Amino acid sequence: MLLRLAPLSLLLFSTACASITTGTTQAVTVQTEPPGAMCVVSRNGETLGIVNPTPGSLNVSKSSQAMTVRCERPGSQVALTTVPSSVQAMTAGNILFGGIIGLGIDAASGAMNQYPPNISLALPAQPLPPIPPAAVMEPIPDQPAQTRRRRAGV
Repeated sequence: MLLRLAPLSLLLFSTACASITTGTTQAVTVQTEPPGAMCVVSRNGETLGIVNPTPGSLNVSKSSQAMTVRCERPGSQVALTTVPSSVQAMTAGNILFGGIIGLGIDAASGAMNQYPPNISLALPAQPLPPIPPAAVMEPIPDQPAQTRRRRAGV
């Protein structure tokens, strides 16, 4: 009886290879230029975490869905990027050793996916407000030119 259960237990322990070896979460580092921004990392409208200030790291759950990173910093324009998920190379080994059951477990848990470990965004400086046109100096009637210059700040 015990010998019959050995192959079954081996099959159960060999499934979900990526879930066991790499887990269902991963660390991502968010960097901005210039540094010191606050970045919100989200997926499907749900906030996964906040990095404040940059550079900084956070753990995110793995998924096949892309993440969105939105960063803002005083004096800079808001930066927004989409971070796609990719399938880990380990998934091929899981198909060989874990079979369809292992692949299904890793797909459902997100363990077969990964995000880039480093995310970089540039936050351009906010444009300066336009400079108003110089005041037009008009002569003040019935006053000498020297007085007019003094009043105009010359």
